[in-house]
Amino acid sequence: MNHRSHAWFIVLPPDGAAREAGLETAASFESILGPDGCKIFDSKKYLDFFSGKLRNPDENLVVDLVNHALAVQCLDFRAANMLVCALSPVTLFTLNLLRAHYVATHHWFYEDFRKTAYWKFVLTGYDRFFAIQKGPLAEFCSKYGSTYYFLPTAAARSCCLPYGGPVMPDRARDVAFIGIPTAYRIEILEHLASAGLSLSIAGLGWDRYTGPLSPMIENGVWTDASQAAGLLKNAKVGINLSADAPDADRENTHISPRVFDVLASGCTLITENVPLAHQTLKGLHYHTFTNKITAAQVTQAILSDFERETALCLTNRAIVCQDHTFINRAKTIIQTAGDR
Repeated sequence: MNHRSHAWFIVLPPDGAAREAGLETAASFESILGPDGCKIFDSKKYLDFFSGKLRNPDENLVVDLVNHALAVQCLDFRAANMLVCALSPVTLFTLNLLRAHYVATHHWFYEDFRKTAYWKFVLTGYDRFFAIQKGPLAEFCSKYGSTYYFLPTAAARSCCLPYGGPVMPDRARDVAFIGIPTAYRIEILEHLASAGLSLSIAGLGWDRYTGPLSPMIENGVWTDASQAAGLLKNAKVGINLSADAPDADRENTHISPRVFDVLASGCTLITENVPLAHQTLKGLHYHTFTNKITAAQVTQAILSDFERETALCLTNRAIVCQDHTFINRAKTIIQTAGDR
């Protein structure tokens, strides 16, 4: 088949944070390659369309129809490379079909491998597997003939936009957190509130929470990147919290892609002291904690001398908005793939 060596086919996931990262990735590929070098396949549109057309929409049938449309469009576009963003409903059959037609397949897995296990069933269909974690992923890739790459996510464009409000020391809230509520997260955040810190909380599921944090919940439903940027730019500290306490598996504790949004928004970042934090945040200034007690102590120490932190926050912001953008990540993926 006569592929176009610079043509990329990008597959978007249907919803959630994975979709937002996919949209940022797709926009970056379009910016680099132009409309002739990049085609975006929006799985949400096709899932919605086929579900709406079928009288009794069976999930497997809908996914098969979506994959048929995907394969036809990819081959018609004569793409040399396909990038599938995390949680996109691309089957192993489709991956093998496209590889048989000499399309190089790539996946960017920016989920937690311990909680989102579909990767085990499709990994063999990918030539290259980019991920924000390590753990067993590299071993699995080696075993099944895929090449593993460590590739963290990046800051959303909305977080890198110029400040529109007060200067950083005058930010209204002490701490911002964006993410779904879990028992571990609630315990940490409730302790911060009990220590007298003002919080700004948002994320899907907080609308069902009842407790001492209720007055501090800014948005209890899905919070998109632009809303998150607004909350972060009004807080001095942004906290990264794993869904579950890291003690049981500290080596593989997931680092939220949101950490780059925190830094790009000019907040000081505090996060659990886990190995992946140090690998993901090389060259950046941040603080770590090990439990709810030290989380409060570290935050209070930061706030007690926030003028000193301001210069470090500005340096972080400059680095992240230059080096840790989705444009940079797209360039890395393209360069890694090489020309066909």
